[in-house]
Amino acid sequence: MYILLLFPALAALVFIRFLYNVFRHDLYWIPGPFFVRFSNIWRFIEMYRARYADNAVALHHKYGKIVRTGPNHVSVADPDMIDQIYGHRQDYPKSDMVVPWQKVVNGKIMTGIVDTRDRKRHSELKRPVASIYSMSSIANAEDFISDTIAYFVKRLDESFISGLSGERKVPMAAWVQYFAFDAIGELTISRRFGFLETGADPEDQLGQIDRELEYRAVIGTMPWTHYLIKGNWFYRRFIEPTTGFILKASNLIKDRAVNGSTHPERRDMMARFIEAQKAHPDIVDDNVLRAYITTNLVAGSDTTAVVMRAAIYYAIRNPHVMKRVQQELDDNNVTYPLQYKTSIALPYVDAFINEVLRYHPVASIPLERVVPPEGMPTPFGHRLPGGVVVSMTPWVTNFDTEIFGVDAEKFNPERWLQGEKESHEASKHRLSVMRANEFSFSKGPRKCLGIHVAQQELWKCIPTLLGLFDITLAEPQKEWKVKKQFVSKQSEMDVILQWRPGKSLKDVSHLP
Repeated sequence: MYILLLFPALAALVFIRFLYNVFRHDLYWIPGPFFVRFSNIWRFIEMYRARYADNAVALHHKYGKIVRTGPNHVSVADPDMIDQIYGHRQDYPKSDMVVPWQKVVNGKIMTGIVDTRDRKRHSELKRPVASIYSMSSIANAEDFISDTIAYFVKRLDESFISGLSGERKVPMAAWVQYFAFDAIGELTISRRFGFLETGADPEDQLGQIDRELEYRAVIGTMPWTHYLIKGNWFYRRFIEPTTGFILKASNLIKDRAVNGSTHPERRDMMARFIEAQKAHPDIVDDNVLRAYITTNLVAGSDTTAVVMRAAIYYAIRNPHVMKRVQQELDDNNVTYPLQYKTSIALPYVDAFINEVLRYHPVASIPLERVVPPEGMPTPFGHRLPGGVVVSMTPWVTNFDTEIFGVDAEKFNPERWLQGEKESHEASKHRLSVMRANEFSFSKGPRKCLGIHVAQQELWKCIPTLLGLFDITLAEPQKEWKVKKQFVSKQSEMDVILQWRPGKSLKDVSHLP
């Protein structure tokens, strides 16, 4: 009998919670679709359909700089609030969105540098390895990136140009990710994983990453559902006791312990992670070591691949941009692969890559933070209460016309250069404002740890490909496809490659 009384009581509690979500006074002032006040189902569905980022743009166009997107979720598009939410002086932890990101080892949940919510724990995990990701450290490994770029060019030539009679379509969307994964392998363990060599993903590692990131994005909108799927005791005990890429990291560590490095003269990232474990045994246990390596593998390839696809595609779709990039490379008699310091010193090349990063952000998820207990002041005349989840989305912020100009919807590398009638001081100020508000790698202490790895790869590989090859779309009448879930991943961009006049493998150094 008492059990029967329990059901109406639970129903009453659910109804009361429903009314609270709809009519809660502390968020009632924030505009947005009426139905998002009821539950996070809208966010779940839109992320599943890979439409959340585009809908966030539409909502901000309709309602303004602050929009309610869920019962306890608010999306912000005011650049003045970037530092307030994500800055070094603030303490806005990540939301429960990261719960599905957490890895499992022997049935137990573990948090890593990316998926820990606690900022103190994040700082603790970051401290032993921060120097490994510094620009000076990555610069010391630049030759290894050059080796992989040279091999990439060689494999493209062998597979699609000189090794064949006639033209053949290059599935470039896949090949740039083969490069990115092999490049992170070279940096992490001093050897490539074999993607470029085989021109394939025989172990479905990239497929595993795609499925993992899709799961994180979709389930992260309603984190409690994670416990119904993968986060529960039964799944962790009997179905997947250890996350797949943690197993791969464990195997790489074991291989290093047994066989040593293929290039013992190098201090690759694996060697330095192990050194960090010895120097900080109280912080870097075996699970943390595995998590460092896993983060490299999962995050290290997608970021680079997304930007490289975008660079190639927008260069092809804007022939005047392609021509100007190639002209600048030719005029400066650059050598290939480009040195990073050479690439960043070429004004138009640098502007082009910065515009690619702005125009096609890597992340499509909202970058969620939780308002601290004392609440959050806003420039809208109200205060957000503690516990509210506030977020910005790069596909919104990177197109702000107040920051990036009235033509922010247009792909225009010239915005990153001094205008003809613009003074040096005015240009310097405008560019500093754009750089401060460009949101591709996030901001503050939780900014992408591997940003310098990505910069080295992008500023070296993109101009190398554009400088050496004439690249055209195999089906120019066909638009590519972009799936905006965790990352803004592109597909269906097959291209035709030919050497540019006077260019060949003889122009490429670092060949194996």
